[in-house]
Amino acid sequence: MKNKNNLWTKDFSCITIATVLSAIGGEAMSLPVSLLVFDETKSTFLAAIIMICGMLPDIILPIFIAPFIDKGKKKKWIVGLDLLMACIYLGMGGWIYVHSFQYSLYVIFTLVVGTISVFYRLAYGAWYPDLIPVGCEQKGYAVSSTIYPVVVIVMSPVATFLYAKVPMGILFGVVAAISFVSVAIEMMVQKDVIGHVEKYSFSQYFRDIREGFQYVKKEKGIRNIYTYMSITSGASQGVGVITQAYYQTQPWLTVTMLGFLRSAEMIGRVISGFFQRYDSRDRCSIVSAWRNESKSQWIIPGYFCHWRYFFSTISRYFRTNHAI
Repeated sequence: MKNKNNLWTKDFSCITIATVLSAIGGEAMSLPVSLLVFDETKSTFLAAIIMICGMLPDIILPIFIAPFIDKGKKKKWIVGLDLLMACIYLGMGGWIYVHSFQYSLYVIFTLVVGTISVFYRLAYGAWYPDLIPVGCEQKGYAVSSTIYPVVVIVMSPVATFLYAKVPMGILFGVVAAISFVSVAIEMMVQKDVIGHVEKYSFSQYFRDIREGFQYVKKEKGIRNIYTYMSITSGASQGVGVITQAYYQTQPWLTVTMLGFLRSAEMIGRVISGFFQRYDSRDRCSIVSAWRNESKSQWIIPGYFCHWRYFFSTISRYFRTNHAI
């Protein structure tokens, strides 16, 4: 008898393969670009500016663009953005192959790629739940959450090795080819769902955002989590820039060693996840609780249209477990 709850349908298989390819391309490009900027400028400050340019769209854009993503067809967004990214990689590869290093070009490139990535993640987060077969939500999200750590662990040493051995122009071209393949696979996905049918005005949207911030202000536990994550994330990014500069300036170290260090860091994060313990009455993680609360409406950063699920679930978790 055929299993009705088969996870690996054609659509789910295609989106998973495309996601892996996109993650490989992104990881193969982000670290070498950062290494190149420091090699050419010898400045940790300028390297940090590149890092900030990549993060800035994530801070500003999600709140404002989520309604636009939510209204249209997600497949068109995903395919179009991946195609645009592939063309940018190809154009950068051709430019770098015939021109010398220009810092301003990499600043613009990082801003553009960061902006496209924000649109992509929002569209992907809204589309992905629709591609998971009914009854396989937990397995589907488990697959999705595994992809990025595995890609980072594998690709960090590979990306640094390629940077040391392959010209950047060729590396851009290879990543562009990977992106084009990802686009071809994404186009094979058949299911595409239009976003919310109910009318959602901007005034209501910004009112929800304001109420969400008021809720955070009122809930001490959530506010403490956000404060902690902001400080630790900022410190981690700063340490990353300094560590990279150290590996690039010491004669007894190589960039490939830096890649293995990043892999070890990600392995440590994965291992630490297995040591999380929850009350015997509630063995699901906060992430699992999000899924249950929102009935597979996956919550992603900046997707404030569904902030009530996010805040109410975390608040209930802390009140139940008395963990502040």
